[in-house]
Amino acid sequence: MLENIKMELRSDITEAQLQSDLKQAIREKDDDFDLRDYCIRVSGKFRGWVYQMTKGVNVRYRYKKPNLPDDNCLKSRKLKFLLASKLCHYFNEYDKTAWRPVAKEHRIRSYSSVLVKLFFRALRENDSFFNLIYQFKPEKITARQASFSFNCFEPGDFTILGRKLPHPSGRPEQNSSSSWQKDWQVIPQAEINLTFNSSTGDTRGTLKLTELSPDTSYEFRLLQEAELLTEAGQQRVLDRFHAIRQKLGYAEDQVNLPELSLLQGESGWYPFNTPANLSLDDYLEKLEI
Repeated sequence: MLENIKMELRSDITEAQLQSDLKQAIREKDDDFDLRDYCIRVSGKFRGWVYQMTKGVNVRYRYKKPNLPDDNCLKSRKLKFLLASKLCHYFNEYDKTAWRPVAKEHRIRSYSSVLVKLFFRALRENDSFFNLIYQFKPEKITARQASFSFNCFEPGDFTILGRKLPHPSGRPEQNSSSSWQKDWQVIPQAEINLTFNSSTGDTRGTLKLTELSPDTSYEFRLLQEAELLTEAGQQRVLDRFHAIRQKLGYAEDQVNLPELSLLQGESGWYPFNTPANLSLDDYLEKLEI
């Protein structure tokens, strides 16, 4: 009966006495039975009362069911938390590292909150589906070029932006003929290839960056402006929304989604470093073989 209550009995009170008085209160249906009369300190929930210590004083108050917001508002909040958890579930450590500076840029503590913000902003402003770009993995990095693999929800046209970062050692930047600059700019020589996987419904991509300099730090990101979804793509997007909302308890007739005909996406800021020495591939590229 008192298993979930933390209490310290007064020196003049025995546990047997407390149990005896409690049984008598239950028989007499005395709802005002007060554990504070028997204890120096007590905390927990007991017979509709909540006991706790406040500024060194034992207080109690009637337990009341919290006043929750209306059903639609509550489900909207749950949707955002579920969405954040679901989106971040796709990330590897490289993705998490890449999204932290994005969160800092947005002045938001958590990168998962940034994802939710971008997701709902795309939905609200353009009736667009936010195309998550994830599972980036460096495949091969040499002094002159770098290749990466990644996944995304839907195929589409991407713009690749890149910039140079300060060298980790703090040394001055060396003169180079590379087109990469200190500020974000479009990297036209970047190559990107996408392959849609019909069995999983996701898209596998490869990215190749060239005209790099040895022993240099870089950062790149992918952007996808709003573009028209194919009919099959629209159906996949709606299926993703249905799967999320059904987990929240929405009945099928309650689902009222906008016409999601557009797709737009954004990646994190992915850093990488080139080695100081040229590889055989670099020499062959330099000789245009």
